[in-house]
Amino acid sequence: MKSVFNKLKIAETLITNLQVQPTDFVQKLSTLTDKGSTSFIFDIFDLLSPSLNNFKGIVNSEGFEIKIKRHLLGKNKTPNVAIATGKFIRKNNRVVLETKINGFNDFFLFYYLVLLIICSIQTFSQDLESTLVFVFCYILAFIIPFYIMRSSVRVLKESLMESFAYINGTA
Repeated sequence: MKSVFNKLKIAETLITNLQVQPTDFVQKLSTLTDKGSTSFIFDIFDLLSPSLNNFKGIVNSEGFEIKIKRHLLGKNKTPNVAIATGKFIRKNNRVVLETKINGFNDFFLFYYLVLLIICSIQTFSQDLESTLVFVFCYILAFIIPFYIMRSSVRVLKESLMESFAYINGTA
């Protein structure tokens, strides 16, 4: 399933070599990250946070799980559903990051299941003309979340690469 997600570009894996000490990297990434849950349920609380940090999640000495934090006014207007999970691999007192970015979460699984049930009920309960109209709507309902996931993965990847370069350059 992961290879399908990778081909559809709703999941990606990054391997990044950084020339910083592992403890320095954890400390600097922690300063860029607000502590909190990466669940989509708590996204509304990001809007109320006064912090200007770009990320929200958990960073510790073992790895991290972060996502782009939403801001009420300013950047990141697109839906941020992708979550980056990374682990630190220490090599010669340096950090190698293995980061997995996934744009598909439990919300989309629930969304697609409900949409499939509604589509099946609609198909069997209507005549052919009205079914064809609804098929077009259902195709859009399947495609739009897919593009949201792809966009979210791309934006998170770019933001992570920018932050990793910043952390690597300030060491």
